[in-house]
Amino acid sequence: MRLYAAVAVSGFKRYATYRVATVAGVFTNTVFGFILAYTYTALWDERPHLGGYDLAQALTFVWLGQALLAAVALMGGGFQEEFQERIRSGDIAVDLYRPVDLQMWWLATELGRALFQLLGRGVVPMAVGALAFELRLPASPLTWLWFLLAVALAVCVGFAVRYLVSLASFWLLDGTGLSLLSGLLCLFFSGMILPLNVFPGQLGEIARALPWAAMLQVPADVFLEERRGRGCWGRSPSRRGGRWCCWRPGGRCNRRRPGRWWSRVAESAVSSGLRAYGLIVGMWVRSTMAYRTSFLIMTLGNFLATGLDFVAIALMFTHIGELGGFTLDEVAFLYGTTSVAFGLADLALGTMGRLGQRVRDGTMDTLLVRPVPILAQVAADRFALRRLGRITQGAVVLGWSLARLDIDWTVDRALLMPVMLLSGGAIFGALFVLGGAFQFWAKDASEVQSAFTFGGTTLLEYPPTVFGKELLRGVTFVIPLAFVNWLPALHILDRPDPLGLPDWIGFAAPLVAGGCCAVAGLAWRAGLRAYQSTGS
Repeated sequence: MRLYAAVAVSGFKRYATYRVATVAGVFTNTVFGFILAYTYTALWDERPHLGGYDLAQALTFVWLGQALLAAVALMGGGFQEEFQERIRSGDIAVDLYRPVDLQMWWLATELGRALFQLLGRGVVPMAVGALAFELRLPASPLTWLWFLLAVALAVCVGFAVRYLVSLASFWLLDGTGLSLLSGLLCLFFSGMILPLNVFPGQLGEIARALPWAAMLQVPADVFLEERRGRGCWGRSPSRRGGRWCCWRPGGRCNRRRPGRWWSRVAESAVSSGLRAYGLIVGMWVRSTMAYRTSFLIMTLGNFLATGLDFVAIALMFTHIGELGGFTLDEVAFLYGTTSVAFGLADLALGTMGRLGQRVRDGTMDTLLVRPVPILAQVAADRFALRRLGRITQGAVVLGWSLARLDIDWTVDRALLMPVMLLSGGAIFGALFVLGGAFQFWAKDASEVQSAFTFGGTTLLEYPPTVFGKELLRGVTFVIPLAFVNWLPALHILDRPDPLGLPDWIGFAAPLVAGGCCAVAGLAWRAGLRAYQSTGS
């Protein structure tokens, strides 16, 4: 046991090394916490005591989810990717020769990681949530002890599920697709998307009986004192009425290339860049198709993963008629437009988040010596064709909403639809590039990028009337996410703007997108100039 304790300590220290990543993770969890808190507030205002929770308990559930997200690995991660890679590469043979139990070794590593994530990424978001909202905190020290025990068991359950999924790599070789499906099921059936108490009928009964419920719903119910005694280990009725609860890459040369600057940009960045991007993308597509089974599983998983977000919205509307004054069809329209716009950007530039890893390990130098624009190389690196699943799913929901909505299709509204989708994709693409540029300085802050990209698309799935005026002003005038779909969609749906902006403001989306791309380009050039090689 002393050996495994040392492995756990090593796992703790390993993750404690990445302090910038921890701060970025705290920021991201806090942003998502506020988005979900506003959404839950609107939902519980429409239906008080939904699922046996009052508003304070529902908000507590939100912030508990953000606090436990990394510790319990509700979105995957931890040891799983490394373990699967060792199986695929054959390095697992070395592990099997070691005089230790393979499962216990990885469990010890996972426990060390989970402890750091709980302290490093869990405490601060929970504290911020408690300061910003009225939460239901336990008064009894015994409840806190039960909660910590429930969290420890949740980590073990999460490890067991991901370990079993990883073992499938012995047969599949590439277990990425199966891991994606497993993460999808975990998000939905753990209660991370929506508390399991809100699930209707038999779906709720089944969800609470599955092992994923032990990863969030059970610890949350223990914290909220909805489970006591034997109820901590199994299903038990709650207390509420029986309910279930320079042109030289990287250089500083002062010489200028001949010709005007705009002609150089047009020639190199557009022609050469697009050609290089296409070649690299083609290479990764061929590589992906070498594992057809995994590709099909990943594409299906991506389709279903994004679809579950809409399933959660649909489940909300089984209890309410409107959310922030918007019907299900109108919310589906918002969901579909932001999903398609984000999907386009994610498909083209979604791998920008890997830039921090390249900066840290020095492989960025390899890209700098190639006679190809750096942005094209980074954007096309590990191109994931499976992301078409998000675009397809968003388009299906968008088509469904358009078929149900009674929209007066004037010429301006018909023209605004494709403009909105393309402009929204450009705005999200600019955010991806800005996030990548930031990593030249931060080196390990991909989650800051996720807060504005994935967090932004989550925000835009819900009506603007759900959120406070301060947040609306921020995403309109500071980070113009509102131009992705909110402002154009309000014009198409013939609804007034909550901030009182003029009706024509939605048509400014292409101008805003162009401005965002220009800022992203300048930030990228500045970041590239600031880059210092690991060997310098």
